[in-house]
Amino acid sequence: EVAPGFSFILSPNAYKHDPQGYLDFVKRFENHPATLRLDGKIAVSPWGANNKKPVSYWKEFMDLCKADGVDVAFMPCTHAGLWKDEGAWVKEMAPYLYGLIDSATWKYPEDLTPEWSKKAHDLGIKLWLQNIRPQHSRPKANFYFETVGSEHLRLSWEMTIQKLCPDDWVHIFTYNDLSESSGFRPSTAIQYSFYDLTAYYATWFKTGKRPEVVRDVLYYFHRQHSTEAQPDPEYQKKKWTCNGGTPRDIIELLAFLKEPGTLQVEVGGKTYTQEAPAGITSFKVPLTEGRPEFKLIRGNKTEIHTKSKWVISDEVVWENYLYYGGSSSRERDWTRLPAEPAGCELHLALNQTWGPMNYDFSGHNRHARFSEYVASGISPVQGVHGNARHFKAKSRKWKGAHLETGAFPTLATGEFTACLWVNPTGKIKGRLLSQTDEKSNSGFYLGHLKNGGFGFSLKRAGKTVTIRSRKVLPDGKWSFVAAVINRDTAKLYINGKIAGKVAFKASATKAEKSKVLIGKGYVGRIDEIRLYHRALTEKEVRRLQNYDQ
Repeated sequence: EVAPGFSFILSPNAYKHDPQGYLDFVKRFENHPATLRLDGKIAVSPWGANNKKPVSYWKEFMDLCKADGVDVAFMPCTHAGLWKDEGAWVKEMAPYLYGLIDSATWKYPEDLTPEWSKKAHDLGIKLWLQNIRPQHSRPKANFYFETVGSEHLRLSWEMTIQKLCPDDWVHIFTYNDLSESSGFRPSTAIQYSFYDLTAYYATWFKTGKRPEVVRDVLYYFHRQHSTEAQPDPEYQKKKWTCNGGTPRDIIELLAFLKEPGTLQVEVGGKTYTQEAPAGITSFKVPLTEGRPEFKLIRGNKTEIHTKSKWVISDEVVWENYLYYGGSSSRERDWTRLPAEPAGCELHLALNQTWGPMNYDFSGHNRHARFSEYVASGISPVQGVHGNARHFKAKSRKWKGAHLETGAFPTLATGEFTACLWVNPTGKIKGRLLSQTDEKSNSGFYLGHLKNGGFGFSLKRAGKTVTIRSRKVLPDGKWSFVAAVINRDTAKLYINGKIAGKVAFKASATKAEKSKVLIGKGYVGRIDEIRLYHRALTEKEVRRLQNYDQ
């Protein structure tokens, strides 16, 4: 079924059919109400027509259509090299073409050529469809094209609007091509950034008038590592190459302002500012390790404050040259939020969409990574805020899958707080968080207890105390869990309320370092892990719970 008012262009795969089989496929949709018709003809647009099949194939297909009485508006989506050899392929096919699309707008800026529209019309081709795509990188092939944040997309639209012939179309290429990173569809990585920009420029294209900016919005774009980052050779054997444009290490703040203001980018302990007029301003700063923050300031008032959902770090396992994105219009407004409790030593937001690294948002760069290679045992899913991680330890294959930090100051030797969101599948099993330090004979464990139930164990200088929760974590629902340890008391909170507490007399000992393990043997979701080297108050625990929601 197709929604009313929505039409589709047939684009059957030419690999699988001879010309007669291709015609038979088209005829299956000849009378479908949603099949797009142009001047009464069925629109047909095979991809890669210029290099996947010879000209003779398409001529035979069109001759068969004519003999069968099937009127076709043939408008192939061509692949690279459309105009090579002085456009020999186009000239030979021109008598059969209603329209033409070229998909090769990969390289920036040399492929931004709406002038091709005039070339096509001069050959008698009625319709040209100008290709628009936001970016292009291919993890499967280890190469990318430099698109400088949103610059490639914006200039593609602007040149198209200025130079395309009046009756021509735009081909948004594509909505959902994830393998080549050229999709507009909102996703966990690019969010709504390119999608929203396209809404603005598409309105301009259709109306012929630049839309007025009537509200302030800050968009941001950046990669998660610089071009100098070195992958782990154990996992990535071949370095990526840039096949078009000059590699850039930038963070872009793209501002849509209804009136002038001051733009500010904070990252890695540095602050950059730029005055911006009303309208659209692109503000680019050097790519720096850390979590970027973006502000719009007028006078002494911060009008907008948004933070990237991504941490920039050159500590990588695999390279990833995707431009991540987001905007203030679709994220939390940090000007309205209370300050997060101070002293966070580790914050794993778990927003990472792929790869074994999970970056620390606290600023201390204590990143966590998957154990061994079992990435498929811990997948990204929707979380309380942004993404979360789904642990699948019920499978034998992934039973040992977990996250672990590097050497981390041993928490159990003094006051600390460990908190996270959990959404178990079935009864709680395995560990949520744990740390064991043999030198100080100290550690802690939060998760399923040996004798059943859910709870928390603390070991300090060889002495152990355990809290068994009076409450059960509900299956399939998010719960906020916090373990708070001060000088002589351990408390366990579930959803802001005390679920158990115990007193102990063990004195604090010298802090050593050991790994923190996350989700080992656990089945379900985990999100927003935070560790503090101090005991949060009950008010602060509740504030964190409300903060994430």
